[in-house]
Amino acid sequence: MNEGDTNIEKTDAMEKALEKIGEIISLRGDPEHFEAWKKIEPFLKARIEEIPQQFLKLSKWSDSSKTLDLILHIIKILSGNLSVQEIAERVVNIVSEKLGFGIVLVSILDPKQNVFIRMSGTGIPKEEFEQLAQTHLKADHYKKLMQEKFKISQSYLIRWWHEEKESTDNSSYTPPDEKSGEWNPKDMLLVPMNDNSGSLIGVISVDNPPGGTVPDRSLLMSLEILAARAGQAILESWMYEKTQRRLAQMEILYDISSRVSTIENEKKFLKQVCDTLKNQTNYLWVGILLKDSETETLYVSAQNGLEDIRFSGVRYKIGRDGGIAGSVAASGQFKIIPNLEKARQQHIPFHHRAKSELAVPIRKRDKVLGVIVVESEQINAFSQEDRRFIRTLANQVASVLTNIAITKMRDEELRIRRALFEIGNMLSSILEPERLLRKIMDILRNTFSYTSAAIFLSEEIDGEEYLVLKAFAGRMDRELGEYKLKKGAEGVVGFAASTGNPMNVPDVTKFPLYIPGFKEARSELAVPIKYHDKVLGVLDVESEKANAFDERDENLLELFASEISVALINAQLYEKLESLAITDGLTELYNYRAFMENLNREIRRANRLNHKLALLFADLDFFKKYNDTFGHPQGDKVLKLFAETIRENIRKEVDFSARYGGEEFTIILPETGVEEAKDVAERIRESFAGKSEKELLRQVTVSFGIAIFPENGKDVETLLKSADEALYMAKSQGRNRCIIAGEG
Repeated sequence: MNEGDTNIEKTDAMEKALEKIGEIISLRGDPEHFEAWKKIEPFLKARIEEIPQQFLKLSKWSDSSKTLDLILHIIKILSGNLSVQEIAERVVNIVSEKLGFGIVLVSILDPKQNVFIRMSGTGIPKEEFEQLAQTHLKADHYKKLMQEKFKISQSYLIRWWHEEKESTDNSSYTPPDEKSGEWNPKDMLLVPMNDNSGSLIGVISVDNPPGGTVPDRSLLMSLEILAARAGQAILESWMYEKTQRRLAQMEILYDISSRVSTIENEKKFLKQVCDTLKNQTNYLWVGILLKDSETETLYVSAQNGLEDIRFSGVRYKIGRDGGIAGSVAASGQFKIIPNLEKARQQHIPFHHRAKSELAVPIRKRDKVLGVIVVESEQINAFSQEDRRFIRTLANQVASVLTNIAITKMRDEELRIRRALFEIGNMLSSILEPERLLRKIMDILRNTFSYTSAAIFLSEEIDGEEYLVLKAFAGRMDRELGEYKLKKGAEGVVGFAASTGNPMNVPDVTKFPLYIPGFKEARSELAVPIKYHDKVLGVLDVESEKANAFDERDENLLELFASEISVALINAQLYEKLESLAITDGLTELYNYRAFMENLNREIRRANRLNHKLALLFADLDFFKKYNDTFGHPQGDKVLKLFAETIRENIRKEVDFSARYGGEEFTIILPETGVEEAKDVAERIRESFAGKSEKELLRQVTVSFGIAIFPENGKDVETLLKSADEALYMAKSQGRNRCIIAGEG
């Protein structure tokens, strides 16, 4: 057989070997292996064609299964969804265990930071490797080493003597052959891992080769096959990570978009967004800051990555002084800071370990509602893809916040309508003024979140007009009835009453007439309660925040004040009608009907509690003669003076006095015994005698009959009879005296 036939036979054998490898891979039925084979096959063919025929031994290639086993092992080990770290560790194991190198170091590119990181190694002391792993290499580091003159096959071999021998020689480097000598510890073999475009994405650095000699062509080819597959595995890992990250992002966006119309609790929703974003990404810190339009500041509404207590009450200015969040809120444009330490503008990160930061505005049309901020402990951690994702997320958050705001406005409008409806209903259902005012305060308190709300009503006191506190809800440092403001001279309330117009004071500390309802108050809104241009009182609200009230509050309270005025007028009319029904028009004491109802009630109560009760009957002495002598107008003066004397000498809201008929009067003294009852009667008798002498045309006296429950009667009829008999005895004994039943 001649040399040409031998070469043909060798070529056929190599082709068959390649086909056999491809067949074995395809028979495994693994698409990933098949795809890997399609990528490696051209490389293997190229490598085989480069090998000089004189060094190729057909029997060694065709008969040995080691090379085939190695390729299959590489494909198997570097297949599947592996992380970059796992790929690096498996490459190191193959180079060390299968190819026999004593020292192996794998460096892989971090595309975000554009640096090479030593991911895995063997044969290097642990402390030394940890130091190497922490020291990242710039992207151009390997370009200085991977020069064309050092290239051997697809790798780069730099011999120890090259620098000395070639320091002044610019001639091309001649790669050594397989018999070029022993390996020197200063020698360096770099096997590149490239992406599909040929760009460097990783490097396998080897030392201490098997046999202590420079790797031969067969070993070098094995390294390059491994590097080729490892490069593809790295790309697949990056693609897988990118796909997984994108899927996670899509899940987050889908979850939010699917719940946009059902989310009601703003704080809970924003917290869920931060938690989901932090848990499904590798971000160090996630925060959502919302804009406070009143103070033009930002505050952390929700976050994940640090204790919430750190952000409690903290406000960030909108603008450059408010850090990255403040700048983004002011400009409405996103901002990425790849390296916080080298940033032009001084930024204080939210998390102390943060090295890079991304902030995206939450916008609804041209209005900035807030800012989403994410931080990483890596430099250059955020790409344009991250920015697009956070921007899309911010749009979703803006939609939710807008929907929540619309829902709040709708709910508030419904509350207002309901409150006005309730006040309207009260016009006919509640007519007692005090109860009406309390109910109005309850409605205001339940409808709005005012710190303090109060109603002042106009009253004339000593000839001057005052606004007197009649009802309040929330905080108030004054007592009902005791807190009064002079109209036009005191307080925001007094000023509003004098002008008849609403008075909105954004900062009460700058209002000279201000009188505080509670000491922490900072702003106040007073709205007059008017009926046909007559000021009945003032509806007043206060807040511990400055600038708390706007035109909307003013319009709203004017609506309430209008309803309140109608309710007050109706209540006052009702009160007058009720008073006329149960009081004597001349003396303004209770009438006979009211007296009998009250006496029945008090006797039942005294009987139930086993308490005393005194009943006084009074009759003006010789009243008919006085009336006939001086005329009815003078007689009316007598009756009025006696009624006034009674009111001055009995307990308010405890004792009960009435005009029984004509010149006869009655007084009910609950929980009163005989001695106390006689003292009251004597005090009234003496006081009236003195007053009448001074104020009437002549002195008029009065006689009293006193009966005690239960001694003088255990029911209404008996007690009345006893008191009447005692009065008869007083008259028969000379008048102008007090007689106790049973003692006459």
